[in-house]
Amino acid sequence: MKRKVLISIIALIAALWFVLYYIGVAVAVVVLLLIFAGFLVSARPKNTNLIPDQVSENIQTVTDTYGTPDDIIIVNPTRGNELDGVVLVYDEKGFLYYNGILLNKNEITDVSFFNAANPYMANDYQVVIKTTSERYPSVYLSVGNDLGWAKDLYVQIKTHLQF
Repeated sequence: MKRKVLISIIALIAALWFVLYYIGVAVAVVVLLLIFAGFLVSARPKNTNLIPDQVSENIQTVTDTYGTPDDIIIVNPTRGNELDGVVLVYDEKGFLYYNGILLNKNEITDVSFFNAANPYMANDYQVVIKTTSERYPSVYLSVGNDLGWAKDLYVQIKTHLQF
């Protein structure tokens, strides 16, 4: 009889120890998650006014600002009426305008094109404009699947630059 009581008490103590152990681990995990969540909340930028508002530009507002371009190079015919579908060339003023990016002709060092395809997607040719600008060291113009169009775009851009 005493032996059964002793075994029952030991089993009760062992069960209580396991329960308290797992509750302690669960509490420790919850505390660590709360600390991590507090860190994430405190890591947010305090002043969101530093981020500039997105300017809704279109070709009309760009031409109103900079004047009529000397040439318009179509990058993607399906997006020819949008800023990411054309390159506006200002030869007299000395810059190219593409999708909100002003590229000074004096800063452009190279123009090339390449096939950016990978095994999981079809050919995607891109024309790359390399500059000495710190803000935009490379500008990628996505042309699409047509190698001939990429070559024509490359030649058109290259004719407006004197290297």
